[in-house]
Amino acid sequence: MQRVHRLQQENAELRKREMLLLEQFHRWAYHASSRGLTLEFLDRPLPPLNRRGNRASPRKAAPVEST
Repeated sequence: MQRVHRLQQENAELRKREMLLLEQFHRWAYHASSRGLTLEFLDRPLPPLNRRGNRASPRKAAPVEST
């Protein structure tokens, strides 16, 4: 019974966390779309990192157009 109770509690906590992350995603999606950022832009892969944790290439990021 204790295991079932613990799992139910964990399940409730995970559902709450999922709801909070979904709300955060909706905020981010709204703000991104209000700035004219497309899904294709947002879904681009991250640039590769070198072993020191810096960007592999020193090129600057392209400016983001605002609407």
